[in-house]
Amino acid sequence: MQSKPTCEQLQQRIEQLEAQLERLKEDNKKDEWVQQEFKRLAERSKDGIYRFDLATRRFVFFNKKGIEMFCSKNAQLSDITPKSMLLRIHPDDRETVRTAARESLLPGHNDGEAEYRYLNLEDGSYSWNYDRWLVMRDSSGRPLYLEGIVIDDTNRKLAEEALRESRKKLRRLSSYLLKAQERERRRISLELHDELGQALTALKLQIGSIKKNLRADQLSLRENCEHTLKYVDQIIENVRRLSHDLSPSILEDLGLDASLRLLLKEFAKHSNVTVRVNAADVDSFFSSENQVVIYRIFQEALTNIEKHAAAWHIWVTIKHHDGRVTFRIRDDGKGFDVKQPLSKSSDERVLGLTAMDERARMLGGKLSISSQKGKGTEIVVEIPTDATRDQDESLSFSLS
Repeated sequence: MQSKPTCEQLQQRIEQLEAQLERLKEDNKKDEWVQQEFKRLAERSKDGIYRFDLATRRFVFFNKKGIEMFCSKNAQLSDITPKSMLLRIHPDDRETVRTAARESLLPGHNDGEAEYRYLNLEDGSYSWNYDRWLVMRDSSGRPLYLEGIVIDDTNRKLAEEALRESRKKLRRLSSYLLKAQERERRRISLELHDELGQALTALKLQIGSIKKNLRADQLSLRENCEHTLKYVDQIIENVRRLSHDLSPSILEDLGLDASLRLLLKEFAKHSNVTVRVNAADVDSFFSSENQVVIYRIFQEALTNIEKHAAAWHIWVTIKHHDGRVTFRIRDDGKGFDVKQPLSKSSDERVLGLTAMDERARMLGGKLSISSQKGKGTEIVVEIPTDATRDQDESLSFSLS
């Protein structure tokens, strides 16, 4: 049987308890100081700061900025509830917030974030909030509180929207300029073909007539006429080629498939590069106007290869799948590092790639480039067919 403590032992125990009590008081003072300091810092913050009790489903702290953001300047903490907040979140963003909150409470998750539109009751407009929180758990991992900060992200969102609109306008301008350029090319092409071509033909006939009327002893003049006729033939051929490059009328006669094959054949002939083609028929998928744009993309790609790649082989693949046509052009040239800024000497190549990208975007498509020094370059252009593009635009209109 345990003996009763002596008076001396009781006194020692009392002194120990008193010492523990003093330490607790000091700890409480420290905790109170930390809490007060936190509140002072929170009140000076330009962002909303809150603490949400998961057990009571109530906000136990909001700084003044947070109350102003989620309710009004004259509101109290008690005026803000999860329901009142949820009703003011844009209907399209509510599920996003719910999902982010639920996932942050799962085991192994200690934080969460959400971006949403929040209704301003004064004028009925929406502001953008960026909400980031931490999950405070007990020793067993049970979530107790959510402590977070809310930033008014409206200005950044408006700036992003303005930038997107500016890019749209710039793209429309770029598209307009490319179309205007195409019209001007066609006009010049017709003038070269009709006026200059006819004038050169007439000149050839006149020289031929002069040659026929020369006497037999005028051998020197006859030779000069023959040389001149050959030179005029060369000029006519150059004009024909220039007219074709300016406006590929061959598209109207042969269609896109045959025109691309002829373009690649001519390129292989003049550049001594082996070209291998595996192409599906895609004539029926694009209007005549869009076929010209695709033809220009190929012209630009081949020009870049000829000027910069130093390639020996080119592989061209054209495939149709899921309402899109993929044009793939690969070479075994010297390649380049697409991640590194190109030097000033490569400005021409940069402009060429930019023009290709803009033309692809004009048709609702996209251009991607992969390259490695010493291992060649691959250009892939994906373009939706006209029927698919019309469906997408109709759907976009019906949802707007």
